[in-house]
Amino acid sequence: MNAPRPSGPVVAVFDLDGTVTNCDTYLKFLRDCLVHRPSRALRSLHLPLAVVLHKAGAYDNTWLKTTFLRAIAGGFDPDTLADIVGRHVPNIMARHVRRAALD
Repeated sequence: MNAPRPSGPVVAVFDLDGTVTNCDTYLKFLRDCLVHRPSRALRSLHLPLAVVLHKAGAYDNTWLKTTFLRAIAGGFDPDTLADIVGRHVPNIMARHVRRAALD
């Protein structure tokens, strides 16, 4: 199932201070990728070590997020990624965007 392509402008919102959403949507997106393609879990076996290295100060948060993104979502073709995003965004909008942000 391919998600419909937007016909108008697309806006990306990054909620760095938690004023728009009530949770970490990045982790929910990665989870949705794994739900869509459970075999990607095999590509994620090294991620606990990445967390330990990050916590030890060997790498920064950008490195950690990039490592997770590559392992879980890296290599998806554009249509598959659009399908995952098309399922992810409505869930986030309905359940995790703060009412004041929508208003």
